[in-house]
Amino acid sequence: DEVITFTPAEPVASIVERHPGKMWQGYKIFMEFTDKFWTEAFCFWNEDDDECETDYLEAMFFEQPVRRENATRSSALSDSYMLGAYIVGDAVDQYEGMDEAEMVKTLIVQMDKYFDDKNGVAARTYKRHLLANWTDEPFIRGAYTNAGTEEGVQNVQDKVFIGGEAFSVKEDYHGWVHGAFYSGEDAANQIISLM
Repeated sequence: DEVITFTPAEPVASIVERHPGKMWQGYKIFMEFTDKFWTEAFCFWNEDDDECETDYLEAMFFEQPVRRENATRSSALSDSYMLGAYIVGDAVDQYEGMDEAEMVKTLIVQMDKYFDDKNGVAARTYKRHLLANWTDEPFIRGAYTNAGTEEGVQNVQDKVFIGGEAFSVKEDYHGWVHGAFYSGEDAANQIISLM
C-alpha cells in the first residue's frame, strides 16, 4: 500500500510476489457482564452455516477467565463475567462506519438475538468493554495475514531480513504471535551468522 517503500524496490517486491496474502481487518473486544448467560463459545457472524472460521472470516466469542481470588481487586470485578472476541475478515464489514458505542450496542443486540432472549439479557447485564481496532493502529494496520508459507522467506542480498507472522518458519504458525517470534528469531540468527 506504499506506506513503506524500499530503494531499490525490486528485491523486496519479489518477496511480496512470492508470498501473496491479504492483511485482514480486525477487532479484539472484551465485554464484561454481571451474569453469565452463555454456556460455551459462540459465533453469529456467518449466516451461511454454523462455522465460526472460514476462508473469509474468523469471529467467535469465548469466555475470558477473571481472577477472583485476589482480595485487593474491586468487588465489582469479583462479580464479573467476561467474554472476548476476535473479529476478523469479512465479519468486520458490518461494523464499518460505526463508532465504538454503535458497534458495542450492535454486538449486544446481536447477542440477545442469538440467544433468542426477548428480555435482553446481554443488554441488561452489560457493564463495560475494551475494544481494539487493529486496522486503525498505525504500526499494525490489520489483524493478521491469511496466507503464509512453510519455507519462510529468504533474506535479500544479505541486507534485508524479513520476519513476522506472515513469514512463519514453522508449519501452522501463520498469523500467530509465536509464528512472528520464530521468524524474527530466524532472521536475527541469519544476521548473526554474517558477522
